Amino acid sequence: MATVSGAALLTYLKEELDVLGQCRKLRVPLWQCPRLVFIVMGGVIIAAIVATYFFLVVRTEPEMAALVAVVIAGVLLIQSYIILLATENIAETSRLKSEFINITSHQLRSPLTASRWATDLLLSDLSVSLPQEVVENLRIIESSNARMNKLVYSLLQVARIETNTFKQRKREVSLSEVVKEITDEAAMFARASNIDIIVSIPDKKLLVKFDPEQLRFIVQEILDNAIRYTGVKGVIRVTVSAKNGSGAVEVADQGVGIPADEQKDIFQKFYRGSNIYTLSPAGTGLSLFIVKKVLEAGGGKIDFKSAVGKGSSFWFTVPITPETNII
Repeated sequence: MATVSGAALLTYLKEELDVLGQCRKLRVPLWQCPRLVFIVMGGVIIAAIVATYFFLVVRTEPEMAALVAVVIAGVLLIQSYIILLATENIAETSRLKSEFINITSHQLRSPLTASRWATDLLLSDLSVSLPQEVVENLRIIESSNARMNKLVYSLLQVARIETNTFKQRKREVSLSEVVKEITDEAAMFARASNIDIIVSIPDKKLLVKFDPEQLRFIVQEILDNAIRYTGVKGVIRVTVSAKNGSGAVEVADQGVGIPADEQKDIFQKFYRGSNIYTLSPAGTGLSLFIVKKVLEAGGGKIDFKSAVGKGSSFWFTVPITPETNII
């Protein structure tokens, strides 16, 4: 029994003293790791105790100085331990939340994919023989499914970013072709709101090193925001260029703009502008948060300028491959 208890105690102590292991479990950077913070705080406390002791020795009896130093040390250590426990609980809760979102999103993808395939099959093969009302209902299902897929994708990306499991599959991809494909796809949606998309793409095939799926997502989200926040009538200008060794894309709209006092929050999770509710745009406020994190992970950057009532201009850059072709 004593051997079992001793082994259990050693295992417990080994786990508790494994600072790096605890940090990896919580999936937080070292400088945010509660155990490491506790060790640093311990060092600061020891330094404070020593300084307090020598300060008091000069002005009072050594015994009294030692007693005061011990009392101060005890209070500080207890306070530090309470902070440690609270911080670990917060970190663990955040980890469990991210894992729950990750698992739930994965589980949602399969039924959504199945329903999309079934809807596509009905619309492609049977739409001619189906009543018009049924076809319209299928179109509604198709649209709702697309929105749900986009939401699930966003939740998965956020969960991966927060748990440091975000990965990119970089390869050579044409930035010009991606932008052309996305703008062509968005043209019909824009025309429905009397919005013209003017695209300026250089003749050269601008090759960049990036994850193709994530690059499409970035262009889609920025352009989609421009269309939604322009409202009815307006012009959106999309420009592709090469700048300072990077491929650059700028999307400028004539929309509602972003209030100056809110611009600092534009890349935060769940941000929605206070002046957009008259437009009633759909969205979760996650897209720009994800876009910024994805670009930074791939060596890119994003920035913007905006004025209320005049519109916004968002631009981003991604690294060009050394052997960019001109075709």
